[in-house]
Amino acid sequence: MSKSVFIADAHLKNIDDGEYVDLLEFLNIICDESNNIKALYILGDLFDFFIAFPQVVFYQHMPLLSLLQKITQKGIKVFYFEGNHDFFLKKINFSGFPIEIVEKALSIRLNGFKCYICHGDLANPKDYQHRLLSSIVRNPLTYMLAYILPPHFVYHFAHWFSSFSRKNISGKKAFDSEIFKDIAPLLMKKGYKSAILGHFHVTKKIEVPLKDELFQFWLVGSWKEDRSYLLFDEERKVLEAKNFNRSLKHL
Repeated sequence: MSKSVFIADAHLKNIDDGEYVDLLEFLNIICDESNNIKALYILGDLFDFFIAFPQVVFYQHMPLLSLLQKITQKGIKVFYFEGNHDFFLKKINFSGFPIEIVEKALSIRLNGFKCYICHGDLANPKDYQHRLLSSIVRNPLTYMLAYILPPHFVYHFAHWFSSFSRKNISGKKAFDSEIFKDIAPLLMKKGYKSAILGHFHVTKKIEVPLKDELFQFWLVGSWKEDRSYLLFDEERKVLEAKNFNRSLKHL
């Protein structure tokens, strides 16, 4: 096994939606041993809303979670990053669910160099509006209410809040690649040479010149919008942006 797959921002809701059906097919292809996949990185916002309630799993989540479990049984490592639509994910490990939850960021090696991986919603230190929204959603009081209130109420309220945020906050922002000029030096000081991010719903490679080096950002894009993903092939030493094609049974 010599390939790694990176996906982000599927924002799955209903099991009959096109992005959901396509993702199930894509993950079944990953299960095929002939594709030589060793790791799957889910960079957040897999569902439009997912909170790991104790003893409660909504039917909309079950087909996808069952397939992820099947993938791990094939010996493929699965890393699920918390995005700004994923909450309390470590609780799913308590029941023996065999995937690795990443709450903030992960460091891996690509082509022998350190690579920084995260969802990306807090990557821009100047996005004060989003950081304020994140602090409201991710605080002890909100967590307590999420467990006190009936799960169905929390589920439907969260979907409404997600839609409101997308239309009134996130959806009104134009993508600005200039923010990465501020982030690159901070990561370079920590020994990183590249970063892979979700959240921005843009598939793009951005190179930031720093002294005699180029720092590379790879933005995964949005599975929901264009079925995009990244594929790293260790043998060829290549990281590529791709789009899922239902007619293909290989990666």
